Amino acid sequence: MINDAVLLSIYPEWANLFYSRDKLIEWRKSFPFRKKDLPFLEEENDTLKMLSYKAFLRQPVTNYIYKTLVRVYLYETSPIKKITGCIIIDSVDMVQNSDLINYNIIQNGCVDSEQLIDYAKGGNLFAWRIKDYIKFNKPFNLSVMTKNNRSIKKPPQSWCYCDDLMQRMIDSREWIAFDPKELNHIS
Repeated sequence: MINDAVLLSIYPEWANLFYSRDKLIEWRKSFPFRKKDLPFLEEENDTLKMLSYKAFLRQPVTNYIYKTLVRVYLYETSPIKKITGCIIIDSVDMVQNSDLINYNIIQNGCVDSEQLIDYAKGGNLFAWRIKDYIKFNKPFNLSVMTKNNRSIKKPPQSWCYCDDLMQRMIDSREWIAFDPKELNHIS
């Protein structure tokens, strides 16, 4: 079950890589979490160990499991300036800057290690692992998106929490923008 929704600003060329399923990882300096989603789980010797968020940030790179699914609406920047689809993230890896050169999932993010090191600027990065993709048949204007039931007026610099538009449309039976058959496997 989807627990959270976020709106992500992204360049059209990156969105196209999502929709073609070439991009399996989204690299960001932060990731959507809520205190209610704690604890995080760390895989260690085939067992799961619980971590607090602060402990999560201090740990070396391993496979961290973010325990909630997040629907990420893709707002494509200029010249598109519309919400063209969404992705579902099901886990997040935290990667320390010193490990970016050797990290084994860089190729899944369609960027090289030098670009990531430059983007990280000495800090850690989060690899949002993508489980599923949907490209809407008809893109939405930003004004359709809401946060706390208030219209979002401008796109976020990176990402922001938002109300789950797709769930709202499912609940109200508004099947205008996408094929309902695609909803069954991600709701």
